Amino acid sequence: MKPVTNTQVETFVRHQLDVASGSDSYRERIPSGLSTVEYCFAQLTRSAFRRTRIDDDSAQDVRRKLEEATRVQRPIALSIPFGGYKNYRAASFPGPDWAEIFNMNYLIRYVLPLAQSYEPGVTIQYTYSSGVMDLVSNIPASATVTYMEQFRSLLSIFTTCLPPNLRMTAVDISTHYPATELLAELRHNYEDNRTGWGVKFSAGERERRIASARRNLMRVGAVDLSSLNESEWDAHCVDAAMWCEALDSLTLRRRFNKYSENIQLVFVRGPGLSVHIGSCDTSAHHFWSGCGAIELSAGGLRQRILSAEKLSGYRQERLVREAQVRTVFSTVSETFDQVTVLTPDGK
Repeated sequence: MKPVTNTQVETFVRHQLDVASGSDSYRERIPSGLSTVEYCFAQLTRSAFRRTRIDDDSAQDVRRKLEEATRVQRPIALSIPFGGYKNYRAASFPGPDWAEIFNMNYLIRYVLPLAQSYEPGVTIQYTYSSGVMDLVSNIPASATVTYMEQFRSLLSIFTTCLPPNLRMTAVDISTHYPATELLAELRHNYEDNRTGWGVKFSAGERERRIASARRNLMRVGAVDLSSLNESEWDAHCVDAAMWCEALDSLTLRRRFNKYSENIQLVFVRGPGLSVHIGSCDTSAHHFWSGCGAIELSAGGLRQRILSAEKLSGYRQERLVREAQVRTVFSTVSETFDQVTVLTPDGK
């Protein structure tokens, strides 16, 4: 395979902002014979972006919300629950990297047909809860603040390139709670998990949740856990899994994301009343817990999001190189002065 040049890589990352080029205004694009609801439903569930079959309850939920939005002529609202932090293993920690950019680009392309065919447009809402990740995954509060500041800056850059009826925003669920009520509910949910953990989930589901919590839990973060022995660390990882479930179960979080006018998008199989899509062109890995890279294939350059562990393995096999690039994203962080390129033949 012919080696890719830095110029080609730089062109690829610059074009991440060209996703809505030529789409600066509303244009009727609905094929003859289809209603707005039918067309928008078909676009939201199209196989090019959808990862798994949409179940009947979720399909009915999406249709109902599309019908209501079009009836009152308000924007179609999408919610994307995410962590609001970067996994500490990523080189860019505590800030975002190319994974966030690839996801924003991907979601814009996903919803662009709706904005072009429905004049009130679309609102993409990334939702998270601030002020809790030190408790849940031992991530320092300052790290999550830095992440969200840079994440919003990336959103702002994309916003300048979007048609006026396509909006992107970050929504802090914590602001929906009065004073200390979020932490009170979070602790209540955690205690409920401690009591019923053994019966609430199957053994396989518990192990999956514990493994996920282990990947995010910092040994040296908000507090220093480096002195824990293996057994104590394992117990702490179980504890972190209970906190993660407590966070996911917050009443106002679930209410906003899927028990409201919002259509929930997820990157994993399983959650009800959701549409399961990819996180970028080639991946379903959560962008905030992964690393963004460019994949070189026979078809050209492609977006990729992968774990820091897998990326490290590629580095050891000499299947990775760093390309220096100059883009507007460098105004957010020096992380964006270069991008990782995966080269399957080592060139």
